[in-house]
Amino acid sequence: AKRFGVETYYTDFDQALRREDIHIVDINLPTFLHKKYAVAAAEAGKHVLCEKPMAMTLRDADDMIEAAKRARVKLMIAHVLRFSAYHAKVNELVHEGRIGEAVAARAIRIPGPGYPWEGMPKEARGSPHWKAEAEKGGGVLDLQIHDIDYLRFLFDSPIEVVSAFGGRLARKTIDALDHSFAIFKLKDGKVWEVTASWVRPIECPFIQSLEIFGSEGFLTLDNRTSPSLTLHVKDGTTLRIEPPKTDGYFEEIEHFVKCVLENRNPAITPEDSRASLEASLAVVKSIQTMKPVILPLA
Repeated sequence: AKRFGVETYYTDFDQALRREDIHIVDINLPTFLHKKYAVAAAEAGKHVLCEKPMAMTLRDADDMIEAAKRARVKLMIAHVLRFSAYHAKVNELVHEGRIGEAVAARAIRIPGPGYPWEGMPKEARGSPHWKAEAEKGGGVLDLQIHDIDYLRFLFDSPIEVVSAFGGRLARKTIDALDHSFAIFKLKDGKVWEVTASWVRPIECPFIQSLEIFGSEGFLTLDNRTSPSLTLHVKDGTTLRIEPPKTDGYFEEIEHFVKCVLENRNPAITPEDSRASLEASLAVVKSIQTMKPVILPLA
């Protein structure tokens, strides 16, 4: 608050909620705290924008949904890839039929330096970063849900089976899973592969890539190339595309504010975000049991 010149700030959440001129609460807390603060905000009559993943468990997600419904407030989980200029362009190209029918996808996500075990201040190293703790929502659960949610949005078909392998491969001193290879089979027969990994050298740059396999073309998005988006179409033409640069975080917040001001439903429903959480939890379960997991989760 001091850094950005905020005149009024609180260390007591309930005190802030008592202000009648506050209409929206934007929750940017570790995952294990989402339910507590989202429910409190909803019960105080505030609309809630909450970071992903939605919650730690499906029961917590259901409690958040029910609290918002009872209070008649809006609840949206901030899945930023849906508002990213690059991913929005991918969605546009796919639904225009530029690669025919999208039949498969592969996504890779590897964070850059400083996440969350390297680069920490010395005084903070005695306690693990929350992203290193499974019980707080850390590890691949927090990371993989970006691409899981986006691919669910892009393909619009329920996930039938999840099969994943991974574990605590390089960070033996923590209890969160640090690597995951996951395969998703959809009810319409299409498939995805999602890789999420905290395993990389300290100076490794952030890596985000996406490949969409189509019946008449192929599309790639890779943040290490410029332009980042490449489209290969049926006649052999290759197009390099650079969408206008926008800020996905700004776009998602602006969208939610407009929904409140205009009293319309957000583009991402809470039930949709719950389904993305369910798929992410299925990955963790598959790794732990070494068995495929059929959705819905029991």
